Amino acid sequence: MLPLDLPELPVQIVYGEIALGHVFRRIKQADWNAYFTGKAEPAEGLALYRRAILRVEGYQNSDGRGPEDLEIWPECIPLEDRLSAIESLMNTFWRFTIDSFQIADNGRRVAFEVLSSDGLPGPMHRFYSLVHSFRLPTDEDRQRFDVRAIQGGGGDSAFTSVVSLYDELIEFAEGYSVSGRELGDNKELIVIEMDAYHKAMAVAILFNYEGLRSMPGKIVTSKVSALGPETFARMRVGKKIVN
Repeated sequence: MLPLDLPELPVQIVYGEIALGHVFRRIKQADWNAYFTGKAEPAEGLALYRRAILRVEGYQNSDGRGPEDLEIWPECIPLEDRLSAIESLMNTFWRFTIDSFQIADNGRRVAFEVLSSDGLPGPMHRFYSLVHSFRLPTDEDRQRFDVRAIQGGGGDSAFTSVVSLYDELIEFAEGYSVSGRELGDNKELIVIEMDAYHKAMAVAILFNYEGLRSMPGKIVTSKVSALGPETFARMRVGKKIVN
């Protein structure tokens, strides 16, 4: 099961033989709002980085201090590193497999696979099969849905509206865990604990399945390779100096 309550989300970026670590806290709905409603690239990634970064590994200031001790933290981390870390975060924990998108049970059951880290030792990526079962949407529900919110063009209220639709319609979630227990049919727990990006994805499939499969843009993360923690440990040599 895919754990939703990981307290830390570690990712790596690599320059030559130097691997640099960026550790984020759990991403909340307000963080996704900032990401999906960024006014322009790369504002969305920088906003998410600023909100969620906890610490970095492999950096130091010219006077020996760590970046977290500087007054301009986290802006002291080079711009390209912050953007690369956000891209790595998305591809380590939020890689949706487009060919796995399914809708069944007369349009009430949505299924998809995600390639994600579970935060445990071993391979960085594992496949998880996930299911979201909804009550039958009404015509009014369909009118409220606007796929442009997922594409980032609808503003904060549009993204929030999509997430609110999920919270109203969801009845069952399969493949997710909190504290080691599956969410199942505990709707209150699903509403509180479900990742808002997954909520938006499930609702987008529910209401615009065919359009989503060919949708361009940031709703489907790009394909990159990831490093396992053992490989990362072997590569972590040297320090990168920040100003």
